[in-house]
Amino acid sequence: MTTAELAPTPLPELDRTGGGGAIVAPQAGYTDGPFRKLCYELGAAYAITEMVSAAGVVYGKSDQSERIAKPYPGERPIIQLFGTDPGLMAEAGRMLYERYQPRGFDINMGCPVPKIIKQGAGSALMTNVPLAQRLVQALCQATPAPVSVKFRAGFDSVTAPDFALALQDAGACALAVHGRTQRQSFAGAANWEVILTVRDAVQIPVIGSGDVFTAQDFRCRRALGVGVMIGRGAQGNPWIFREVRGGPPPTLAERLEVVIRHTLDEIEWYGAALAMRLMRAHYSRYFRGFPGALELRDRLVKVESLREFSRILLPLWRQVQTAELPSALATYL
Repeated sequence: MTTAELAPTPLPELDRTGGGGAIVAPQAGYTDGPFRKLCYELGAAYAITEMVSAAGVVYGKSDQSERIAKPYPGERPIIQLFGTDPGLMAEAGRMLYERYQPRGFDINMGCPVPKIIKQGAGSALMTNVPLAQRLVQALCQATPAPVSVKFRAGFDSVTAPDFALALQDAGACALAVHGRTQRQSFAGAANWEVILTVRDAVQIPVIGSGDVFTAQDFRCRRALGVGVMIGRGAQGNPWIFREVRGGPPPTLAERLEVVIRHTLDEIEWYGAALAMRLMRAHYSRYFRGFPGALELRDRLVKVESLREFSRILLPLWRQVQTAELPSALATYL
């Protein structure tokens, strides 16, 4: 099957390189509906869901896949799928397209986590090019939505340029490359030279990922002529999407307001018990860089309820805010 026969559907309303903004990388445990909404409000060009199991969608083994793929009200998400069966990949795409009409799909071929690698999924697919191509072809043929792929510099060694060409031939409309191999995981520095080699090898948009923690990091990478995806740099700092567009960093008062809103949105999304557990990972990153942050963080990462959260946060709120504590929290005091 030729590239022409698999030409991706155009997506005029979405600049895959992000234009003047940065793209929210898919991150397990972070890029759920409430966090994507927050990043969009603060200037993200677009955001990709946490990775969703294609088999989980098709077989409906639990509500986890449904919850991960679910858009927040008004969102047309880009849904990231993972798996190794082209038939299941296609069927999951059809089911999710019918349910949510996403702006696009992304296939995860970069996850370095051992339990995903053992399935032959994630970055293990970089060692099985024919299967990687069949997965892209299957999803491209299953729905009108365009398909991108996120992968790494390689598995044990750098193979990204050749892998990128194979994915382009299979019909991918864009490629996101993390500048480390699977063996490196997140150790060492991301290799942006590899990303530029991929850019020069293909005719479709290329997005780079890895070690973008500041607005200056973004500008340096964007000047290379690729889109820029931000992952760990956005954890606890969604304001980075505003800063890359020239906006200011957050004040401590704004940081508190956003953390409270994020918490309440998560509770509405998941229910209180699960939301408070999931927010612990966010709290450990939101509260850094000011006097008393360490003690506050140590208490918040053990929080069990909104009542406990409110009482921990109240003293700091009174120090930096003249407004009343939001009513949803004040009722617990």
